Amino acid sequence: MNDYLIVLFRIFTLFPAMYLMTVLMGKRSIGELPIFDFLVAITIGSVVGADIADPSIRHGPTFAAVIAIALFQISFTWLKVKLPIVRDWSTLTPTVVVANGTFLMHNIARIRYTVNDLLSMLRQKDIFQLSEIQYAIVEPSGQLSVLKKTEATPPSARDMGLKVPAKGLPTLLIVDGERVPGALEQIGRSERWLNSLLQKQGHGKIEDVYLAALESDGTLYTTAKRQVSTGESIYY
Repeated sequence: MNDYLIVLFRIFTLFPAMYLMTVLMGKRSIGELPIFDFLVAITIGSVVGADIADPSIRHGPTFAAVIAIALFQISFTWLKVKLPIVRDWSTLTPTVVVANGTFLMHNIARIRYTVNDLLSMLRQKDIFQLSEIQYAIVEPSGQLSVLKKTEATPPSARDMGLKVPAKGLPTLLIVDGERVPGALEQIGRSERWLNSLLQKQGHGKIEDVYLAALESDGTLYTTAKRQVSTGESIYY
């Protein structure tokens, strides 16, 4: 059989099979695939891609491999539902990165995130004032969930008919015990001014501060480097 016809035939047989297997494996958002499901998707894609690209590969074993991989995924998912030990072993747990308004630097480092990563994710949540955050949690999918402080939640000022000053972006002054180059000069302040504010908040020196940011309302948000475990944890 002509190679082009073989490739065309395989496309028309494998893609319906892949679609059927995907439906049987369950509804998932592509951006929220667990690690195991992600590996299954990559494996099926590799097997099917090799079969379509190389007509010399036997078609039957490829078809059987797709079905076998899908059945394995279905069985593994069933075991996760029925057996907690399998679920705990195979599923990533959420990580608390902000607790009671404090950035937890050890948890942030453990999941290999940076402060800038979290600030970017917070901005995507329309959160620009760090002092508004009560809890922030990085979910197993990599998404960030945020609980605002009570005073920062609705009803909004508009609902109450109040006029409030506009908010701007916070200016990072200290990250991981080091001054952000040019930040103080940008806001027209000196290191002496910064040290004075830090001392008022109980911080001895810049090296003792994990994160410091000047909010748009002029208040200084800080998180100390030396942190005591809050005991905050999340379980499925």
